[in-house]
Amino acid sequence: MPTQNRREESAAATRQLLLDAAARMFSQQGFAKTSLSDIAARAGATKGALYHHFSGKEALYASCYEQQAAKVAAIVRAAGTSGDPWQDTLEKCRAFLGCARLRHLNAVPIQEAIIVLGWQRWRELDSAHTMGELELALARLSDAGLLGSFDRRLLADSLFAVLVSAMMTLSESRDRAATEAELMRQLSAFLSGVMSASNRPIESEGT
Repeated sequence: MPTQNRREESAAATRQLLLDAAARMFSQQGFAKTSLSDIAARAGATKGALYHHFSGKEALYASCYEQQAAKVAAIVRAAGTSGDPWQDTLEKCRAFLGCARLRHLNAVPIQEAIIVLGWQRWRELDSAHTMGELELALARLSDAGLLGSFDRRLLADSLFAVLVSAMMTLSESRDRAATEAELMRQLSAFLSGVMSASNRPIESEGT
């Protein structure tokens, strides 16, 4: 194997070790209590190696969160494959919520991510992954004639906001099973309402 390829593979492996160590520590201790020195030590790397891959603590946190968002999107993508657009959309919503209790994700709380990264940066990272899956699910509902003339992009935006809020509620719940069941009942009602409204004229403001 050429020396250049070995170096690139070694660098990629080191970067992933740093990301994995950082994700675990950020999820366990939070952003403020996690130091770059501790992350490097846990990854078995030098602090210099860390700075070679990431410009600083916030950049590393952003990369961890983007990796997390990609994992969530993959879970949502794999859910709801029955071919029934309604049931598949609900299953994708359920899969999204379920990520709040998957410990192997080493998930950093959304609440903290918004504070650390800022609303706009957090929104960019999250929507670049999960939003696409929601748009595809809604596109299938639309193709089945269930969404009427609603703008799919705006509707995906609204659904994403509802799901994020629901996930934050679920992550703080003491009875996650009961809370998840109730949230899914409400999400089903929300989507049913959208589909029902798509079949009747929407009154303009002031009428």
